Parts: sequence; C-alpha cells; structure tokens
Amino acid sequence: SSSFGDVCCGIHDNVTVSGDLFFCELKVFVPGIDSTYEPFIQYYGANQIREIKASSSFMSEAAASAELCAEYCAISSDCRYFSYDSRWKESEHRCYLLA
Repeated sequence: SSSFGDVCCGIHDNVTVSGDLFFCELKVFVPGIDSTYEPFIQYYGANQIREIKASSSFMSEAAASAELCAEYCAISSDCRYFSYDSRWKESEHRCYLLA
C-alpha cells in the first residue's frame, strides 16, 4: 500500500510537521513542463491537425511559446506531436499540432 508521501510528495519536497505528519510543498503548474522540445526537429510523415498563429480565432495562445504549444497538444486528443516555429522574429510564430 502507498503512503501519503509516496502519492503526494513523491517528486516534490515536503515539510515534516511532527512525527509522521508532513505536507507537500505545492508547486505552481507551469505549462509544458512535462514535455520535450528539440529545436530544429521535424517529424516526417506526421499529419498536421492544426496550424495555430497569434491571429488565429481559436487557441491563439498556443503560438506564444513552445511550452504553450506543448500544452495545447496535450489537451487535444488527436495530437501526438507538436512543432513550434519562431525562427523569424518579424513573422508570426506558429504552433503545429501533429498526429
């Protein structure tokens, strides 16, 4: 059987109050923290589900950073990979959701 520490504080720091009583140090969620982004990698053969730009009418926040692009991929049931393009500072950054 798992203890509170194994379930709640397994990967975080914890604070011991007294004896067996301790609390998790809760960390604020950071979008994309559980994803891996490799610059200049392209997935060949992956189908593009959606291209998202800052000017898009839906999910435009995904174009703000690679981390937000990763998070939008995670909440889309069809998305298996993502690609984030911010090569040209003068152009609109793009988030590509791929399957």
